Amino acid sequence: MLAKYACMHFRQHKDEHSHKNALVQTSSTVAEMTAPILATYGATKLFNKVFASLLATQLRQSHTTKGLVDGIVLQPSLVTSGMNNHVVAPGISCTPEECARGTLSDLGEMKNTFGSLLHNF
Repeated sequence: MLAKYACMHFRQHKDEHSHKNALVQTSSTVAEMTAPILATYGATKLFNKVFASLLATQLRQSHTTKGLVDGIVLQPSLVTSGMNNHVVAPGISCTPEECARGTLSDLGEMKNTFGSLLHNF
């Protein structure tokens, strides 16, 4: 529902600005792996990934949003932030800024990103 409202807003205001719009939906690398103690979490992240991937495809093909709205699924691994008490894992964690920069650089190129080269495994 929120995506539908956002797309309506983007279409209504497309003449007011010249930049593109994006819907970035967050999943997790946990959607790609199995872990017994993370079954429910992994299932919700897999749902997020599938829903967002289908939405990204629809945004690229719809005559009302093609070229106006880009959709991408963000599936980061460990991001050092307040959500994990700023845990740093050398070689596998990235900062929120690195994750955001990587995601934005992948917009228009792909439907799925891990946000950081460290997370592309």
